[in-house]
Amino acid sequence: MVYRTSRLIGAAAIALALLRLMAVVSPTETGAPWQVVVGAAALLAAGLTWAALAYRAPAWLLILANAAGLAVMVTRVAAPDTAIMGVLPGADTPAALLPELTVAVDLARFAGPPLVPVAGLVALLVVLFWVMGGLLVWATAVRRPLLGVVPPLLLGLQLATVDRLPAQPLWIGAGVLLIAAGLAAVAHDERLAGSGRLRRPTGQPAPAEDRGTLAAFTGLLAVVALFAAVTLAPAVPAEGSFEWRTRGPLGSGVFGGVSYNLFAGIQQTLVEQSEVPLFRAAVSGDVPPSQLYWRLITLDSFDGSQWRHSEQAAHHPAEGDSFEDPRLAFQGRTTEVRQVVVVDNLRQSYLPVLYSPVAFGSEEELLRRSFRVRADGSIRYDLLSRPGLTYEAASLIPTPTLSALATVDGELSPMFAGAAEAGVFDGSPVLSGPDRRPTAAAGFLELPELDPRIERAAEDLTAGATTEFEKGVLLERFFRDKDLFTYTVDIDPGHSAEDLADWLFTEDSPNYREGYCEQFATAMAVLARTVDVPSRVVLGFTPGESGPDGVVTVRQKNAHAWVELWVDGQGWVRFDPTPRSDGVNPATTADMGFDPFRYVPDVEDGESGATPGEPSLRNLAELLARAGQLEIPDVSAGSSATPGGGIDLPVWSWVLGALALILAIIPAIKLVRRRRRMARLEKGDISAAWEQIVEHLGDLGSPVPEYLTPLEVAAGVGPPLRNLAEVYTAATFGPGGLSSGDVGRAVESMRSTERHLQRTHTRWQRFLGWLRP
Repeated sequence: MVYRTSRLIGAAAIALALLRLMAVVSPTETGAPWQVVVGAAALLAAGLTWAALAYRAPAWLLILANAAGLAVMVTRVAAPDTAIMGVLPGADTPAALLPELTVAVDLARFAGPPLVPVAGLVALLVVLFWVMGGLLVWATAVRRPLLGVVPPLLLGLQLATVDRLPAQPLWIGAGVLLIAAGLAAVAHDERLAGSGRLRRPTGQPAPAEDRGTLAAFTGLLAVVALFAAVTLAPAVPAEGSFEWRTRGPLGSGVFGGVSYNLFAGIQQTLVEQSEVPLFRAAVSGDVPPSQLYWRLITLDSFDGSQWRHSEQAAHHPAEGDSFEDPRLAFQGRTTEVRQVVVVDNLRQSYLPVLYSPVAFGSEEELLRRSFRVRADGSIRYDLLSRPGLTYEAASLIPTPTLSALATVDGELSPMFAGAAEAGVFDGSPVLSGPDRRPTAAAGFLELPELDPRIERAAEDLTAGATTEFEKGVLLERFFRDKDLFTYTVDIDPGHSAEDLADWLFTEDSPNYREGYCEQFATAMAVLARTVDVPSRVVLGFTPGESGPDGVVTVRQKNAHAWVELWVDGQGWVRFDPTPRSDGVNPATTADMGFDPFRYVPDVEDGESGATPGEPSLRNLAELLARAGQLEIPDVSAGSSATPGGGIDLPVWSWVLGALALILAIIPAIKLVRRRRRMARLEKGDISAAWEQIVEHLGDLGSPVPEYLTPLEVAAGVGPPLRNLAEVYTAATFGPGGLSSGDVGRAVESMRSTERHLQRTHTRWQRFLGWLRP
């Protein structure tokens, strides 16, 4: 069978694309699994096309048959109620299909995976896989195998870029191996399909050494590519290279709306503080409007430069299910607040809600069916929010009292006890939940290797604090000091600090200690983790403006990032380190009634000069400045070995090494193949000499046309090849064997031809020939 291997690899590529699609589309909740429907579409298209080709149907009939079969299947998937006898499309089918396909196109364009398998989306996938299945059979039948093999490979690559999963060696290896095998299969089938080179009769299997070399080279290429891909994958940022605020030609986002990239870092980009309304909300509940912070998502992973959100399980909650991970739910006092939100200009796949949601609903069926809840309580929508989108939610907002936050083991923490003794704090210990930290909070302490000055500064700033809340109060109070830090959105995005340590300690660094919410939230959350306080950054919006009708309007200028710290016995507590002067982001310490730095207890080792009753903010600032002046030893100057003993080489060196390995392996494979052919030639196999010359011509950029006979090839190359062509023709098609003289004549002809080719080709051509696979 012609192109059998290409069909096999093409089918494997379609299967791999279907498997990758399972990471992009959620499982079907009711009815037949969409995977079965889509896979059946590819099989039906392949079978129908095969049958039409077998009966030599004309092209128009082949196309008509596939169109009819596809129409029947799409109707059954997306508009079954309009089908005639439950099978054939009816007059009402187009009208029923249009809204389903419109929703599916919106999902494909704007939604974040995994997508809900609505009927229209499954119908589009049926069309896609139907085309790939039929195209594979047709392309291999007309000797155009690449047309059938390449599309599913490209689809698999595209799905790998949108599934939002971290790079996994198994997937990378399977994809790379399949691509290499696809190229090798096409080349292999092309050789078997043509007889013009007369290496062997049409359809005769390739020699064992050829097949072995091909398999070895394919495997080597896959291994090298896999190694390079796995090595380079961490260098590609998960969020791409976009700004936090994505701009479009019509405004600040898609179709004139406003959208936000879900990461935060020290590097500063453009910020718009416009009055554009993003959404409105009617809120009912006994919580002050100044405490109504609207969140989109939490960022819990810091890579050394930016905060990102980790991959968390997202689920569609059934009745009675928890939204937030119960292990990390707030343990202290909460107040129920209900909200009805109407979107204006916000274009986002995460919907703003008050923390922590416990119920969610909408009159829009697609939103009810497609929303997902992450373990942090954030609400994800499979489309971008649009004007008029309306939903309602109920939330249990943490409302701890200051006394509860200041209580540890049934007593006031030392800083608050000192304030109470001085008569400036009238709180008293309260009964709180268990102080033991849940094991799930340990994941919010992870940090990469940091500049030693950062850890030293965090320790100095929180010296004397004994609880998570005390440390958070000191860090927040420090960053909100307007004598030390400056809040501004008037920055040059092309000239900004890219390193947290430089932003904190290096006075001549770009935008030294100035910026907006992202920079302050990034810094505080990192410093908190260095002193064993679980932290995360939250992206969302400050409370907004309350109108006379009680409706809260949240505008683009309310976009904000803040910090949440885990306080044992309570849960996640909001801190806002951004030193804004407009009062839209009140600090946790705003209602304390005293300066916490005055009551930091003495430190036994004398590292801090703070004493009760003495302002210590300036002392802490001096400590931070001294920490920034520490000299960091250059550990890389004397050795390239890491502490663990491994070699710490840059990524580019591994890539160059992989390329050098490929360049060295190809000539080595050619030498091995030549030695094997020479061994066959010594045993009287003249075909080995002919194969060597034909391959040599192909390497030099002069491939032998498959319609030429050996004597015609020799006439084009030159007289030295004629003897070999004559002997090879006689050995292949003649009735008898060859004499030793014939073999000797063929060997001498092969060597003369090689010398002739060396003279007639430049060194550059010969060099490229050695490197050509």
